[in-house]
Formats: sequence, C-alpha cells, structure tokens
Amino acid sequence: MNHKILLLPFLIIFITSTIYTQTGKISGRVYNEATNEPIPGANVILEGTRLGAAADMRGNYVILNIPPGKYDVVISAVGFVKTTIRNVIVSADKTTFLDVALKEEVIGLPEVVVQAERPLIDISQTSSRATITSDDISALPIANFQEALKVSPSNYSGYIRGGRRYETKYIIEGIDISDKYYEAFSGNYGGNLYTTYHGLSLTFRENVNLADVGVGAIEEINVNSGASSAELSQATGGVVSITLKEGRGKISGKAYFRYASRLPHKGPDLYFGQLPDGSTAADKYFGEKRALEAKGDPASLAKARLYSWTPGKYWYGNKPTIELETSVGGSLFKDLGFFTDIRFYETHGRFPNEFNRQLNITGKLTYNLTPSIKLTGIGFINDQGFYFGWKNRVFNENYKFFLEGVPKYTKGSFAISGKLTHALSSKTFYEIQVSLLTSPTEAGFVDSNGDGKVELNEDKGEFIKFSTPEEIRKYISKTDKTKFFTTTPRNESESEASFPSSGPYPLARPGAYYEYQRLTQVNVKGDVKSQITNNHLVSAGFDLKFYKLTHLRRYTVVGRFDVEDYVVKPYEIGFYVQDKIEYSGIIVNAGLRADAFNAGASEIDNYFAPYTVKTEQIQLGGANEVLTVNRYILRRNTAVKTKWLIGPRLGISHPISDKASMYYSFSRSMQIPPFSALYADAYAEMHGTLPNIWLVDQEPLKSTIYEMGLQYVISNYFGIDVSAYYKTIENYVPLAYGVTPRPGVAITYFIRFNGGYADSRGIELTLNSRALPIANLFKLSGKLTYAYSYIKSLVVSPDALRGQNVTAFSTLGGDSAKYGGKLPFENARYFAGYEMNVVSNLSSSFTGYDRPHRINLSLFFDFPSPFKGIPIDFRLSTFTTAASGFLYPLILADPRSRKLGEGPWNIRTDIKLEAGYSIGRIRISPYLEIKNLFDRENIIGYDRTTDEGQLLWEQKKIPTGPLGLTVFRDGTSAFDIAREIYFGISINF
Repeated sequence: MNHKILLLPFLIIFITSTIYTQTGKISGRVYNEATNEPIPGANVILEGTRLGAAADMRGNYVILNIPPGKYDVVISAVGFVKTTIRNVIVSADKTTFLDVALKEEVIGLPEVVVQAERPLIDISQTSSRATITSDDISALPIANFQEALKVSPSNYSGYIRGGRRYETKYIIEGIDISDKYYEAFSGNYGGNLYTTYHGLSLTFRENVNLADVGVGAIEEINVNSGASSAELSQATGGVVSITLKEGRGKISGKAYFRYASRLPHKGPDLYFGQLPDGSTAADKYFGEKRALEAKGDPASLAKARLYSWTPGKYWYGNKPTIELETSVGGSLFKDLGFFTDIRFYETHGRFPNEFNRQLNITGKLTYNLTPSIKLTGIGFINDQGFYFGWKNRVFNENYKFFLEGVPKYTKGSFAISGKLTHALSSKTFYEIQVSLLTSPTEAGFVDSNGDGKVELNEDKGEFIKFSTPEEIRKYISKTDKTKFFTTTPRNESESEASFPSSGPYPLARPGAYYEYQRLTQVNVKGDVKSQITNNHLVSAGFDLKFYKLTHLRRYTVVGRFDVEDYVVKPYEIGFYVQDKIEYSGIIVNAGLRADAFNAGASEIDNYFAPYTVKTEQIQLGGANEVLTVNRYILRRNTAVKTKWLIGPRLGISHPISDKASMYYSFSRSMQIPPFSALYADAYAEMHGTLPNIWLVDQEPLKSTIYEMGLQYVISNYFGIDVSAYYKTIENYVPLAYGVTPRPGVAITYFIRFNGGYADSRGIELTLNSRALPIANLFKLSGKLTYAYSYIKSLVVSPDALRGQNVTAFSTLGGDSAKYGGKLPFENARYFAGYEMNVVSNLSSSFTGYDRPHRINLSLFFDFPSPFKGIPIDFRLSTFTTAASGFLYPLILADPRSRKLGEGPWNIRTDIKLEAGYSIGRIRISPYLEIKNLFDRENIIGYDRTTDEGQLLWEQKKIPTGPLGLTVFRDGTSAFDIAREIYFGISINF
C-alpha cells in the first residue's frame, strides 16, 4: 500500500490534545549562605527555556511542568553571587528538591558553578518505579526500549509482577501504544498464534505494543510497577511511560551504525541435527524421496517431484543484521525547538527464510507561542513494510521443507499528537492533547508475476485477497492438484511427507490465507494542575479513547472456505482527581480514578439458538468443482453494558532523615481484556469446524495492590531500595462452557470467558552505585537488582470436583428452559478449585511470570585516557541477567501432589566495549557489543506437543523432543540466543 504521505511526522496540526502528564517539578528554598535567612524574590531559571520562578517571602519556589531531562539551573538575586547548578535531572511525575545557598556579593568573587549529582534515593517516591535515562540507554548493551526494561527488577520478559504481557500499558508521550487486540492472549488459551489445521505459527502477532521508536529518540523510560498515581490509566500489570527528547539550545545530534555478520542459534541444526533415533530430518526427507522414485509408478514419481528442497535453498542464519540511526535536535530560533530521529533495521534472523525490516521516524516540535502558552507536536511512524511495500517473513517448523507455504506479512503504525499547555499563573496550568494512532497489519501470499504459483522470492505487489470468484478459481482447488492452494491443508497425503507421525511436513499445497486488520484509536485528554499552596499540588482531568477495529480474514480449512469480517467500535472513558501533599516529614499522593469501558458490540440473544444457517456455494478451480459451505451466522442483538470501576490510589512517603525514607501505597485498577478475547475467532460467524467463541460481555480484570518499601543511603556512593508487595487480580482465569444448542444439531460449541482469581506476591531489592574511583585507574558504577516473586491462581477442574462446577449445558438436558436461553456465567464466581502456581500451558512465550528468582547486574567501568594530552577514553559496560528456571507440570508425578518441576537457571552476560575520541564538539566512538558473552545454552521451553517430548524433558532434560525441534510448531524456541557479535560506531556532534 502506498501511503507515503504519512512519511512526514512533522506535519503536525497543533490542535487540542493529550494524555498522561509526563513532566516533572523542581522545588526548594533559596537562602543566604552566611545567615541561613531566606532570600525573597530570588530568581530561579532553567537555562535555555522559559521556565522559572521567583522565591516567595520564605525563600520557597516551585517550577512546574518541566519536560524530563538535564537542565542547568541559574539562581540569582540582587546583592548575591549568581550561582549555576549544572545537569540537574528532572524526571516525569517526580519532584526534584533543590535548596540553594547564595553567597553575598563581594567585588572580584566569580560566579559559582556547581555540578549536580544524581540522588541515590528519591524521597518523593511513594511507590515502586524504575527510571532509565538516555545516558543509561546509551551506556548499556541494548538495541531497543524493550531491552532497556530489563533493568527494572519488576519486569521479566514483559511480565510485571504477575501481570500477563497485555496487562502492561505502554505510553509514548501520552500516546497509548499498547496492542489492545493482542492475539497472543487468545493464542495462550485458544491457539491463535498457532493455527491448528493450517499449522501456521504467526508469531509476528505477539508484540504487546503497536509502535516503536529508536532509542536515540528516548529521553527517559519510567517503569511504574507499584500503585500508580490516579493520573495513569487502567493497567493491572504496570505502566511503561516513554518521554521523547526535546530540542533545546544549540543544534546537536548523534548517528550510529551497528552490524553483525550472522546470527547463529542454539540447539541442533533444523535439517541436519541428530535426532534421538540417530538420523536427521534431511535423512528422512531424502530417504522418502528415493523410495518413491524406486517405486516408479506415475503417482509415486509425481509425489517424488514435490520433494524440491535441497540444502541451501533457504538462507539460514548466514546473512548480516544491520542497524542505522541518526538523530538531530535543537532550537531553530528562540521559541521553536525540534528533535527528529530516523532508525533503519534489517535482519535475516537466525532461522531459514526469516526476514524483518523496520523503519522508524520520530519527530517532536515545541513552540512557545507566548510566555504562557506552549504548543507541542509529536509524530512517529513505525513501518514494517505496510507503507513502503516490502514483505517480512517468519520461519515455520511445520513448513521447513516448503517455506513457500508460509504467509508473509507487513505491519505499520502511524501516530500524530498535538498538545496545548497554558500557564494561567506561575503555579497553575492546564493541558489539552489530542492524538491519533492507527496500526494496520496485512498477511498472506504474493504472486508477483500472476502465474497462479507462489514462488520463494515473490515479494512485490499486493497480497492475494481471495475476494473475487476469479481469484478463488485461479488459486484454490481440492481436486485440481495443479492449483497452489488446497481446501484441506495438512490433510492431503499426495502433497505431504510421511513423517513425522504427529503431523507430516507439507511438500506443497498449503491452505489459502489472507488477513487484514487495522486498529485505530483517537485519544483526547485534559489535565489541570495547580500548586495551590507550597504543600499541595492538586490535579484533575479526563481521558477519552475511541477505537475502531477492522478485522478481515479469509482462509481454507478442513474442506471449507471461511471468512471472518467485522468492524467494532469500543471506547474507554476515565476521570481522576489527585492531591500531591508535600511536607518535610511526609509526602502523600492521594487520588481517585473512575474508568469505564464499552465494548461497542452486541451479545448473543439465546445461547441455545445462537445462529442461523446460511448455505453458500463457492466455485473452485477444478472442473465443475463447487464447494458447499454452511455458514453459522451468530444472532448478536443484545447490547453490552458499560463496565465501571472506581479506583482509589494512595501513596505515602515518610522521609525518616535525609538518608532514609519509607513508602507505602495502595491502588485499585481495572484492565479490559484484550480485544482478541472479546471478538476473536467468531464474532460474527461461528466456525463450523472450530466452534469456539468468546463472551463479549466479560468482566474486566480488577487488581488490588498493597506495597511498602524502604530507601536508604548507605554511603556517598551506595543507596538501596527494598520493597514488598501483594497483589490480587480478579477475573484472571480463562474458563469455558460447552453448549449443545438443540437436538439434531451437530455443533456443540464452546464459549470462553474469564473468572476466578490470582494473587501475586514478592520482594524486590535495588542497590545503586555512583561512580566510585578505583585506585586512580578507573571509575566503577552500576546497579544490582534482585526479585523474588510468585503468582498463584485458581485451578478449576470439573472432573476432580465431582460435578460441583457445571460447565456443560444442552437443550436436550433442559438447560435452555431452565435458564431462559441464557447461561449462568455468574456461577463461575463460586466454582470450587485449588490454588496452584501459574505455569504456561502452551509455549515458552508465556513463561515470564513463573521465574521465582531474578537477578540483574549492570556495571560500568570508565577509564580515562592512557595517553597524556590525547582526548580519548574507554568504557566497558556489562549487563548480566540470571533467573531461576520456568515451572512446568510433571506427567510422571501423582497429579494429586500438584508438584511442579523447575527448569535450569538462565544466565546471560552482554557487554559493550567503547572507545571515545573527542575533537571539539564531535565525539567518535567505535564499539564492540557481544550478546551472551559466554555462549551459554539457556533453555526457555521444551517440546510439549507429545507425551514422548514431555517424557524426554522430564526424564533426560532434552528440550527438543523426539523431532529435535529447536523451534517448536507454535513458532517459539527451546533456547535463548547464542553468542552474537556486533560492531558499531557512534558519532555525537
């Protein structure tokens, strides 16, 4: 699709707008160094900005609405020496306390310049939060913001404190980029990332965020894992807020290049790795081909010709990965600042035929219209081929000998936002922001030359949409084997190998597949904040989100041609009020938030007569070949009511001294289920072969979190933060009812919904270190984190509980009359069961929250120039992660014991060695980056598709199963990455 008009993120309309306030505050006292008396009227200015304040009669001042970053703070007063404090750090939603003592003016006394130090603890912190600055990102061996989140002790593989991945909100400058659809959720319980009959592992759907930005554009990342303030929207896991850099002062920039010649993988080779029986997959493949050729009959020879794979047919981890990023920003003139970042990334992956190319363009404009009115415009594009036309590819184990049968995909996202900030006085301002985010995905097959066949490298042109009778006849047939697609994928012996018995490898004739999905959201938010006294910062606001989800999917499966086609328009609304109370001995964040969600859809009227049958005939490509399909059109006419939650938020910080502080917090939050759990599979039409639907009128997840913590400055170089939390989550457990509509109807369907509960508990420790001189050789700084946690949920088992939990209903059994066509979903609240540690039921994609012990260690070694007079220095950064193994069910143990196994620990060390050479304002820094320095084999999953695979793991700790699977059939891997070596260079100017 050609949407190049979207290339210009700087064409931003400054209209009313916003979302979450991502600004900070500086407050303090200005006094006479000699007498300790206040200095009324002292001016406190942030150099290079219009931000500042004058001290009151007590010497107190407050500067509000400061974008995160580093500032030089200039303090001046008549009769006193001007003082500048450099590199004062301001973070979002934090108060930076800055008391300043001024010297009385004496002739000849120069201006005082002081270098600010990053505080070891934050006494204004009322709940757990990890802050990652642009300096941290630049120093660490990381390539994207998802990797940066590993610094937080609350986060593991995208899971925060027991919340599943979709329960974490991702916000860029107020724009909520979380994937509201998140099909991986329904995949966890319904298999959508792995389409059972096609055998497709569409792992490109697994992302929890719709957009990305280059790390060079990021000023600060905040991971809010505790009880968040009332300003932050609903999220039962956590909130990750990203602030972009803002252009100020002289124009400056950075460019970097990063390169890896190849990306290897752990585990056996996919084709020539030895299997438990001593053979290889390639041996079996060629053995079958030779056997068919030896038979000599026409049918055998015809099938033998389909064995077209040869070693080297597909690229396999032997092509380079490259990344380029450049950013530039500054003031164009006094009141207009800009910042832009462009990132290009391309990889051919670790496995056969993989390919992913991304282009990120980010822009931010700020304009001071008047001294009291500021306009901010933000735009970004994340393109994975949707806008500029390339196709990306994923590897699929099921089709590894015929990767032409795997759909390609394109994705994209485009966001634009405008914000008006109006200061009514030095202590009161309001903001209005409007943002638009649209995120399309398209997947399927491409026939560039139009010959009716899909070849390996046909990437140009439109996807085959199967939208017209001509397209369907051209490509699809069950009887005409010359057509590329069949109506019975992976169930056609003429086009499949004979191995493995658990699901033969296709040689040709995949199922037809096309999908198009677009999620568009418009956000409108307004906030007002007022420092009504020196001790009270009161804020209030509203938040409106309007969505439009367009979903289209066409495919052949089990002799059918199925279509999913619907549009829904859900919306969210929220209101909050909050008071941040700051005294020298106590800081309180007290707020109240009201959130509501409307699914914008209808529910089934009568669950025992849920559909009408429509018979359709489709002309296929064979001679006189007509496919008769019964379509089950759901009767959805009952409007779904709006769901509300009133959630109090309370955080308290109690500074014990200037070196210690305790904090306590409580919050109540709501999280809507992913849209895939409301509309996926069969919103409009029930599948005749896969009769699973989701209840639209589901209850949202509701979490209650309690937390307490202690911060303490151990010495001038070390500070520690220890916290403990307890969180409960309602409606956490996926449940299902089986319904047989009426006698004589063959389809018994399952309707899925949520219920039950989970509780998560843990302790977290963070030890921070400032730069510590070591024997005049180098300076050492770093961070050590440790987390212990567990999450347990209700396990419901109808068989084991002697029928206490009724989950099957039928018309013949009298349930239709008993319940008046409805189903007793409320009964699930009282289901009996038992608590058990949450484990993944599907794959390694979902095992992040079951790692009880997690350790992160980041170290920075800064070496001065070893050559006198030569401006060169060196930095070695290391980042080590260690986590106890994933939990898994034991099939050999007595099920009554509820005992779980635990996999081996995962330990990985990444390093970055950088040399910096400065020439005036230009700094050139070549570097070497190594992922998994010690090339450790970290097992993150095992083959669970067969009993034999589970036994091999449980008895011998062989994760690859009887087929030697490095990549499982759902697209996930048995192993974390192998050692990867990158070379790069960065230039700051």
